[in-house]
Amino acid sequence: MSYIKIQANQGTISSTQNLVDFDIPSYMAGIDMNESFINLTYTITDTEPAATAGSTTTVDGIHNYIHVFNGVGENSSGVLHNSALVRRATLTATKAGQLESIQRADLVMEVKQLLTKNIGDFQGASHEQIANIPNQWNYGSCSCRNLVTEGVVTSTTRDGVMRVNLKDILGLGESTLNLNQLGDMRLSLECNLDKFTLKEVPTLDGTAFKRDAGLQEGPTIMTTALGANAVDYYSGDKAVLVGAATDNTLDIPLIGDSFIAKKNMPFWVGQKVNFILQGATPGTDDPTNADVNDVTITEIIFRSTAGSTDPNVPSLTTATLTFSANITAGNIATNPLAKVVVAPIYAATKTHTWKRAELVCKSVRNPPVSRGLSYRTYQTIQDFAAATLSLQRTYEMPRDGVASLVCFDTSTATDTFSGSWDAFVNEYQVFVDNVGITDRPVPIQITAPRTKGALHNVILEKTLEEMGLDYKNNLDVMPSQISNAEDFDNADFNTEGSVITNSEVMDSINASNGLLTLPVMYKQDGTPKLMTIHVRRGAGATANFNLVIFTQVQRTIEY
Repeated sequence: MSYIKIQANQGTISSTQNLVDFDIPSYMAGIDMNESFINLTYTITDTEPAATAGSTTTVDGIHNYIHVFNGVGENSSGVLHNSALVRRATLTATKAGQLESIQRADLVMEVKQLLTKNIGDFQGASHEQIANIPNQWNYGSCSCRNLVTEGVVTSTTRDGVMRVNLKDILGLGESTLNLNQLGDMRLSLECNLDKFTLKEVPTLDGTAFKRDAGLQEGPTIMTTALGANAVDYYSGDKAVLVGAATDNTLDIPLIGDSFIAKKNMPFWVGQKVNFILQGATPGTDDPTNADVNDVTITEIIFRSTAGSTDPNVPSLTTATLTFSANITAGNIATNPLAKVVVAPIYAATKTHTWKRAELVCKSVRNPPVSRGLSYRTYQTIQDFAAATLSLQRTYEMPRDGVASLVCFDTSTATDTFSGSWDAFVNEYQVFVDNVGITDRPVPIQITAPRTKGALHNVILEKTLEEMGLDYKNNLDVMPSQISNAEDFDNADFNTEGSVITNSEVMDSINASNGLLTLPVMYKQDGTPKLMTIHVRRGAGATANFNLVIFTQVQRTIEY
């Protein structure tokens, strides 16, 4: 066995060129789809703003970003699985014709993974996820940045990679295929390459650090105005008399009685920062010299002392930041300097650029030989209904249908991701050939905590079992590492003073990040079925009904 890289037929990919084709040659003999994947390589470039007025230095810094997914979970980071990058997937073979053609693969595969993956599965795949996993500062670190948070080695930029596993987008994704029998194959994809927004961090709202003093248990946080923006920052004592000059170092006090407080400052070597000067009483007796320099951090040293109650964790008392130039461009005037505030300088512009797409195939030298191929894939029905409080529609299901998942398409624009959610649905019932899947309508509470009737989870579990899937996540929410809220001390997270851990990846249900899918099972008798959906909404619903019905079908190909 070996891995073979196949470049996309398209020389370039972009937000407007999102069609990708791969030709898989039959001379590979066999391909293990379960271990094969697609790499989408990208880079982020940025430009620096003009130097701060009065600064005698002009420097370039290393900026950090996360990807925010448009349209899902109130513009959240870390919501979607990698499969959401593929909107349509088609697999054909020269000797077998079309094997699969899944429309809206992004929606059905996202729903499938949300129902069949728990927190442990989500975190276990974090090394290849497009989701931005929180580090010790509780904000995301982009895969195209190598941030050095201690020492003197400068942080670096690199190409980032978003990986899509074939097992997450294809019904044949867990199979080993014999190309000697199937012939040459072509994988054609329509990708969602235009649905990201870049956010610079450690700021998520564009003007402030993504942090909270009580939650982080780190240095004292203060707030002031830097230009037109309110900026949260870290400050350190710096006693400099009037008429004297500053140097290029700053000591910042740390709290040493909590493990999470160890080395959790939102700084890295190479970061571009600026300063605010304060007197003993900030805002009252500040130095009038506003000529502070734009600098980069050239060294970060954490200093520890003896006396910790835990012998394995030395007590950190201060961190020393060294800068590329002195803090001020001139001498301190009017009032003595007592404190120095460190504030980040954000990039003037930032651009996400897709570079290439490649299919990484795990070849199999002696693939299994069979007389045919039996597998399951999905057929898609998309339907639309104007805004209404009640919907009843009937659809003809294929004779080889196993089960269906009825999803609600939340996308309101072509450049937004979609989940399966409708915050106003308060009751539903599904019939197959005029026989109810349940003997009565299933109620759904449209106010928090938005619980569903017990019948829903029973039928959903049985439907997933019929589809060959394990039902692991019954929280009815989407995984959410970082929400685009202003602070972490909101109702979606912990209360003030507590600690956010990396294991908390399921957000509470709000108006946009829940999960609702209607489960349907069919009798396997080889005849087509009529499925009727009856859905009711509560008062106040104004959005259209956008239904997408995914029916799992059994396919058999004889060689």
